[in-house]
Order: sequence, then structure tokens, then C-alpha cells
Amino acid sequence: MNDEERTDAFGTRRSGEQEPAAPRFVQYARWLLIAGALVGLLRSVLQVADREALVSGLHAQMPQWSQEQVDSAVNGTIMSVLLLSGAIVALYWALAARLLQGRNWARVVVAFIVGLRSLSTAFVVVALAVYGAETLGRMSGVPLGPTEIAFSLVTAVLDVAVLVLLFLPESQRHFRAGGAGSSVGA
Repeated sequence: MNDEERTDAFGTRRSGEQEPAAPRFVQYARWLLIAGALVGLLRSVLQVADREALVSGLHAQMPQWSQEQVDSAVNGTIMSVLLLSGAIVALYWALAARLLQGRNWARVVVAFIVGLRSLSTAFVVVALAVYGAETLGRMSGVPLGPTEIAFSLVTAVLDVAVLVLLFLPESQRHFRAGGAGSSVGA
């Protein structure tokens, strides 16, 4: 039975079949990718945890709204943020699994995502140096406190590490071979 017959349409191996071990750098990249997603989830949870701040901010933006409308909007925002963050963690988990299988398309998607996030953080750091946190927060409409900046920097470090690990020679061989038997080698 060839490799295509042992996987489903999404590239997932059928149960009972042993997946060749991915190189250690791809395994490290997998866990760092998932860690970055979990840091993002924690960041989102902390952002919506202060319900009173959300309510007062919405009152300031929409003074004509009743308390019931504000509460409804805040509840919807909290639910949306948490669902979206959970979906992102699930997506990263699925991509990480495809990395272990040697799927090059997953490496390209991950490289694109983490590359954009890293560039975005780099631009924010430069803008912080030029304008300062208070001015940049006013310009963007998003308050940039030390916690927000710290989360961005931690995520950027994880993203850069993932990017580097996925393109090391050992990882390159894994993706060229499509994951089959690529755990061996120097």
C-alpha cells in the first residue's frame, strides 16, 4: 500500500498506522507554534477579562445606548473574541500536526502567518520608539500598555524561532521527503 492510500483527503494518516518521527527541530517548531497560539489566547482572555473597562469604554463611545444595549454588545464581543481565539488555537494545532507529517504546504502557511506577525510586531516596536506608547495608542485607537507590548514581543520571539526551525537543513529534508522516513539524517 503506497503512502497516498494510507492517508485521507486531508493528509491525515488512518488509525493504526505509525507516523515516522519528525526531526527534532520540526518537533520544537510545532510546540513553539502551539505555545504562540496559547500566548495569543491568554492575551485575548486578559483583554476581555476586565468587563467593567469594556462597558465604560463602550459607554464613552456610544453614550446614546442603553445599559441593556451596552451589556449585549460587551457580551457579544467577549464571546466573539473567545471563540475566534479558540479557533485560532485549533487551526495552529492542525497546522502543527501537518508540519510533523512533512506537509510543505503547512510549512508555507505557517511561515507566512508567523512572518507577517513578526513583521507587524517589528513595525509596532519601531513606531513605539518613534512616537511613544501614548501617542501610538491614540493614533491606533488601541491602548498599548506594558502587558500588551510584552505579549507582542513574546509572540514575536516564538514566531521567529518557529520560522528559523522550519528552514534548518534537517527540517528542509523532512519537508522534501514529505515526512516519510525523514527522521534519520544529519
